[in-house]
Amino acid sequence: MSTTTPHTQTAYKDTPIGKIPADWEVKRLGEIVSFLDENRRPIKETERSKMKGPYPYYGASGIIDYVNDYLFDDELILLGEDGANILSRATPLAFMVEGKVWVNNHAHVLKTRDGYDRKFVTEYLESIKYDKYNTGTAQPKLNKEVCLSIPIVVPPLSEQKRIAEVLSTWDQAIQLTEQLIRQKEQRKKWLMQNLLTGKMRLKGFSGESQFRVLGKFITEVSDRNKNGEIKNVLSVTNSKGFINQAEQFEREVASADVSN
Repeated sequence: MSTTTPHTQTAYKDTPIGKIPADWEVKRLGEIVSFLDENRRPIKETERSKMKGPYPYYGASGIIDYVNDYLFDDELILLGEDGANILSRATPLAFMVEGKVWVNNHAHVLKTRDGYDRKFVTEYLESIKYDKYNTGTAQPKLNKEVCLSIPIVVPPLSEQKRIAEVLSTWDQAIQLTEQLIRQKEQRKKWLMQNLLTGKMRLKGFSGESQFRVLGKFITEVSDRNKNGEIKNVLSVTNSKGFINQAEQFEREVASADVSN
């Protein structure tokens, strides 16, 4: 007769932001961190040029400069306060800093309260979308009052630490992969510089390289889409080349008439 070990069933409860494990809680950001924004201060670039030093000078998306003085000496979380990155998320919006640092007025300065893991809170803040918290008009902005009320799902401290540990392991793996990619890119650049200029020849090939004007090999196309046969409008991007406009902007931005 075979026996099986029963699995422990996780109990869930309903909350304003959805079902969560019964032993988790929903807190407002203002309940789990202290805002230290009153201690931050911007420095004009002309002034920073006169006070170069070893301490990182942080803005909304990371280190901008290094100065000879600091405002904070602690383990903190920075959350970008304004700028396009609030919506585009091209770089981390929430990130940890520690030690002696200077922070300008473009990043909220957060100190986690007792009972909350800094890494967990940072990862949670980085995981959410801020479109509905945006208070800016000319440019995206997260004001302090809105940030204080952002709901955060919080497990017990031991589970916070374990989740943060797992995510840190993946962060390290990603960083290693990115490092390997950069090394491969450098290798390719070296090969391009040598193979495309003839400084290095592949096995089985010899003779002198000859240079020609680019116009001898290509013809510029300037035809217009007069008959409307082509419907696929492409956008030019820095990182992906030509891609469909919907992939770039998440919507069709060209006019209905694409004859030109």
